[in-house]
Amino acid sequence: NYIATHVILEFKISIMGKFNKFIEEQVAWVSNWKTDAKRPGILAPFAKLPKLLDRMQASMVLTEKSSYIQEASTAYLKIALVLFQLLEHVSLANPKYANVIKME
Repeated sequence: NYIATHVILEFKISIMGKFNKFIEEQVAWVSNWKTDAKRPGILAPFAKLPKLLDRMQASMVLTEKSSYIQEASTAYLKIALVLFQLLEHVSLANPKYANVIKME
């Protein structure tokens, strides 16, 4: 029983580490993303967000453990913050299009 518990705990730690690494990679991608403010349409990171959130929510449906929910909440917060920073950065880069960028 001890061995099974230990293996499950190690697996959980490994999965959570990979999840956190994935989130950090996504945050870095958004942080380093470059665009021209004159390009029409939704910024690519914002367009990809719904699919990412759907996948995260689908995986969270399988558990009700508060530790997993806390990890997901932290990930959502990190992603939201970096997206709003990107939006502000792109809009400040070209003030003429700032309102349009924020609206799209």
